[in-house]
Amino acid sequence: MIYLDTETCGLTGPIVTIQYSDNGKASIRVYHVWNEPVKDTLALIEWIVKNKVCAFNLVYDWFHLTKLYNIFRLISNKDNPPIIS
Repeated sequence: MIYLDTETCGLTGPIVTIQYSDNGKASIRVYHVWNEPVKDTLALIEWIVKNKVCAFNLVYDWFHLTKLYNIFRLISNKDNPPIIS
């Protein structure tokens, strides 16, 4: 099970960080979306959705993960962080 939380810029803005823990055994990881390559963010989201997920407000987090994933799929150069692409 993945324990998940996302932080966004405001209520409807993009995800800034994805905080997650695998089975609650590992420490909480904070993933900074805008500093990491697009391909790594896409891979992280794909890994998250293939597992069982526990979150405080899952509808909100799931909506924003879906939005981010679909936007990032459209970026042509996935080797750079989105701010550079």
